[in-house]
Amino acid sequence: DISSWDVSSVTHMTSMFRWATAFNQSLANWDVSNVSVMYLMFDGASSFNQNLGSWDISSVSDFRNMLDGTNLSVSNYDATLIGWSTLEGDETQIRTSRTLGASGLYYSSSAASNREILTNTYFWTINGDNQVPSPEITVYNGADNTAPELTDAQVGIVDFGTEIQGSDITQTFSIENVGTLDLTISSITVDDASFSINSSISTIAAGATETFTITLSGASIGSFSGEVSIGSNDTDENPFTFSVSGEIVEPPAPEIDIYAGIDNTAPSISNGQVTTIDFGSVLQGSDLVQTFAIENTGTADLSISNITSSDASFSISNSISTIAAGATETFSISLSGSTVGSFTADITITNDDADEGTFIFPVVGEITAPEIALYAGSDNTGTSITSDQTEVIDFGSVLQGSDLVETFAIENTGTADLVISDITSTDASFSISSSISTIVAGAIETFIVTLSGSTAGSFTADITITNDDADEGTFVFPISGEIVAPAPEIGLYAGSDNTGASINNNQTIAIDFGSILQGSDLVQTFAIENTGTADLSISDITSSNASFSVSSISTIAAGATETFIVSLSGSTVGSFTADITITNDDSDEGTFTFPIAGVIVAPAPEIGLYVGSDNTGSPINNNQTEVIDFGSVLQGSDLVQTFAIENTGTADLSISDITSSDASFSISSSISSIAPGVTETFIVTLSGSTVGSFTADITITNDDTDEGIFVFPISGVIVAPVPEIGLYAGSDNAGASINNNQTTAIDFGSILQGSDLVQTFAIENTGTADLSISDITSSDASFSISSSISSIVAGATETFTVTLSGTTAGIFTADITITNDDADEGTFIFPVVGEITSPEIALYIGADNTGTSITSDQ
Repeated sequence: DISSWDVSSVTHMTSMFRWATAFNQSLANWDVSNVSVMYLMFDGASSFNQNLGSWDISSVSDFRNMLDGTNLSVSNYDATLIGWSTLEGDETQIRTSRTLGASGLYYSSSAASNREILTNTYFWTINGDNQVPSPEITVYNGADNTAPELTDAQVGIVDFGTEIQGSDITQTFSIENVGTLDLTISSITVDDASFSINSSISTIAAGATETFTITLSGASIGSFSGEVSIGSNDTDENPFTFSVSGEIVEPPAPEIDIYAGIDNTAPSISNGQVTTIDFGSVLQGSDLVQTFAIENTGTADLSISNITSSDASFSISNSISTIAAGATETFSISLSGSTVGSFTADITITNDDADEGTFIFPVVGEITAPEIALYAGSDNTGTSITSDQTEVIDFGSVLQGSDLVETFAIENTGTADLVISDITSTDASFSISSSISTIVAGAIETFIVTLSGSTAGSFTADITITNDDADEGTFVFPISGEIVAPAPEIGLYAGSDNTGASINNNQTIAIDFGSILQGSDLVQTFAIENTGTADLSISDITSSNASFSVSSISTIAAGATETFIVSLSGSTVGSFTADITITNDDSDEGTFTFPIAGVIVAPAPEIGLYVGSDNTGSPINNNQTEVIDFGSVLQGSDLVQTFAIENTGTADLSISDITSSDASFSISSSISSIAPGVTETFIVTLSGSTVGSFTADITITNDDTDEGIFVFPISGVIVAPVPEIGLYAGSDNAGASINNNQTTAIDFGSILQGSDLVQTFAIENTGTADLSISDITSSDASFSISSSISSIVAGATETFTVTLSGTTAGIFTADITITNDDADEGTFIFPVVGEITSPEIALYIGADNTGTSITSDQ
């Protein structure tokens, strides 16, 4: 069984089964994706009958004579063509322009389209195969095969069209046998009795065409559809089905449609609609005329017997009697302009439309006259004013000596000239300026009303416009305005102008001058602005506390700003408050009062302490718990730390003493007094004479008012010298580091018997005292020690060697022990290993050991 062979790496299968007449095993599981040549592969394999459709032939370039003389059945050859033409659904993998040998093979109609994909789409040449002979039905919507082809069970319906009741619709169809055997037609039926079949077809020879007809009866009105079924001996289209439809409609009849215009492009009008056809409006004396169009959208003449109006104000002009099917005629309706008013009517068209014989629709129109409209402003975009309104048109206010002027616009929104006979005011304080006499329809004219500014006061009046508007002939509306006498108004600000903080009369929040050292005054500028319209007189500015002195102002013009200064004397220390009072002629703020405050501060020293030589070091707080750590040093050396004292106050800082609570720390200081803003230093030294950890409190006695005793903790360590062993594989500390009691052996490597293995080791004293080496020993006598080390000074390195004797072959291990006075590694032990090897012969054919190996006695 070769069905499971792994041929995934094979590229050529030329003549592989050629003339293998007994071979017929399934090869469907073979991976032939890398095969490029299958020339003559199954040629003459007369028993081979397998489906090869699962093969990936994307790499094959040569199929010549591949299947010639095989025994592939129709179904297996069909499956092969189908599989190869739809290779994994990705047609881009199929190679083009190939030649396939398939002599003696047959394919069915089911695979014919797949074979065409290979030959037509990918330009293959397939030699020697044929389609299995069979009949094949093709149906056409017409008398021969030049008509549109129908497909079996198609979605599209064959539409017979429309006919008037009483007339049938007949459609001819043709059947062509495009197969290679006679096509037998066993039946032609339709599942709706409204359709009848007329056919004498029984057998159609290969290549021949026969016709039959289907008739839709015109006896009944309606839409009809059915499915036609043709029974035959076609193997894959039996029965052949398609759908048909047709419509039988009523006999001709008229149908009325009305439009508000000269043709059917105008707005459509519905019978009995409630929406009126609006003729618009026109000035009295002119008629309103509207044309209407009647269209006959039916199939017979439309007779118009009458067109009437329910209101005699509308007259009909009509000469229509008959309208042919599809034609349009017009009539007009006129609204008489003799009488002013709004008019409505129902228009009735009597006709012979079966369901709209009385067609009714409403109309409306208006005959107009002049109409007044009034606006506050120069045109009709201003505020609208109505006659007899109660809302007063306010002119606003202005200072005495200036007039208040307002423009008004009269618009004639009517359709006739508007005559203005007079415009008057009920109060002579308001004067009228107008040249209006007549305003044409749609036009706007303006007039001006002026309130005289000669006298202060509030004024009101009614303006009356006498005109010929039918319902507003006396148009009246109220107006008002105020003439204001000039007056001063005080405004106060903290600063040199009105951009400063605003100050209110009798406010409770004091204006804070801040603070300053004794000897300097605190000065604040204030600005008085006159926001009124008359001069502001300042008669006095006073302080309720003599510690504050005030400068003066006399008069401030309207809109101007003047400043005054308030100074707090710095002669006396303390917090000071006062009320400043500005006496002036503002009518409601004649006594303007506001509170102020300021502080004069006495000078005082202030201590600041830092680690280091200036105030950039870490700050130290009085009584802090964090200890200032001096670090550590070997015995014999002192630990020294500098500290800086800064006077951040305003008076000299006196330093009376600096002491330590532990005599191990000594103080070096020459500080007695530090001027304000100045920094001085002192030094604290921890003596290195004695080993140990030392702490102390440093106390600085000074005249800072709240830190007169300044205390902070310090510490330091004096360390005794000790030796410390370090071991390395090599001649210095650059070699691999070795740990005490490590388990990893130092490997000396191997050497031929007769030679010794020698390893150098380096001992480094990384401590601070001499390191004494009392002994270096090996646990195995095969390793000998060579050392002259007795003592290693601090920081120095000495070497010794360990030698493995080469007299005896074998692997040797030992522990090397270094006895010394390191406090925690006094016995330093580490393992070593080495190998002494015997000679070993190896023989090869050739000039070196790459030849064939030869063994002794082989």
